[in-house]
Amino acid sequence: MLAQTTQTVKTARSARPSNKWLALVVTSLGTFASTVNASSVNIANPVLRGEFGVTMEQVQWVTTIYLIIVSSSMLLLGRVGDRVGSHRVYITGLAVFTVGSLVCGFSGNFVMLLAGRGVQAVGAAMLLATSMGLVATIFPLEQRGMAMGLNVLMVGLGNMCGPALGGLILAQLE
Repeated sequence: MLAQTTQTVKTARSARPSNKWLALVVTSLGTFASTVNASSVNIANPVLRGEFGVTMEQVQWVTTIYLIIVSSSMLLLGRVGDRVGSHRVYITGLAVFTVGSLVCGFSGNFVMLLAGRGVQAVGAAMLLATSMGLVATIFPLEQRGMAMGLNVLMVGLGNMCGPALGGLILAQLE
């Protein structure tokens, strides 16, 4: 029994990606992008209101729809990641987030912008729900706390940098 357990641990270690630091960078960038996206749009609300000719109450939905979808779907998407593989859900989330970003960027009306934000939010939830599990799986126990801490740091940095980055983008576009 002990030999079988030891073999299982060795197999799990050898199944880890050889470049765990690259995996940490990728998952951290996904986490950062998801949180920057949530916090950067608030600064653009007056511009969006004027661009689409909607009320301020309506434009608040651009932020609200993202937060509602992310927060309500993370648990489910984390479970899906447990079932089908976190790496698959993460990669799919990256693609969905990118498609949602493109829809937002090319939206010609307010409804299309809201739909793009919804798609973006599903992708962000997929990224956020699986990134920590991926980091925990990839890193050995003695490095896991540091790696997870760096990943969580991206949440704070994303929320902190979002308004400034949103302001810089708006300044360049106007």
